[in-house]
Amino acid sequence: MTSSPKNQKRNPAPFETPEKLRDSAASILNPVRMLDQLFGKPVSTPESYSTPSKQEKPSRRTYQEMVVFMYTNRKEEVKLNNEMHEIKSILDTLKRQVKLLEKSEKALVSQVTKIQVEQLPQKPGVYYLRFFEWLISLVRQIRAKVEEGRTWLQAMSTKKKKMGYWKMYKKHGTTFGLSHERTLATQSG
Repeated sequence: MTSSPKNQKRNPAPFETPEKLRDSAASILNPVRMLDQLFGKPVSTPESYSTPSKQEKPSRRTYQEMVVFMYTNRKEEVKLNNEMHEIKSILDTLKRQVKLLEKSEKALVSQVTKIQVEQLPQKPGVYYLRFFEWLISLVRQIRAKVEEGRTWLQAMSTKKKKMGYWKMYKKHGTTFGLSHERTLATQSG
């Protein structure tokens, strides 16, 4: 079997190795290099073709980049400080609400004082803000319910006193209701 030039397959790509093909495809697909080719700027040779004596110097940051970077860092610090301040104010409000709740209901003192809100979170965020706001609203609602319960208790006790009058009236009849002492007690004005 002799090989004739007609029978030999030719490599349609002018690249000898797959690495060279990959490097050239990478330069084509790179948008920066593609734009350089479109606008006629000289195309740098791929790294595999370049000589080892050509080494790029590490780029130094410009003053403007450093200022922008420092500005963003400062902005983040200010944001963090604002969040910490907001959390501290919410915690102070929560402490005041708990103290008001303790004053309004002495039976809950032992359980409510177990709540500790002395520690601030390490990295405050929106979650902590919303959680502490929810706690404040919860304590306010509890305080309102306790005060409402006290009002209902007073209303029921006065109602029971009135029921005592009618029980006595039912038991003793008109002698109790028309008694001179009762008329003075039930008289309006």
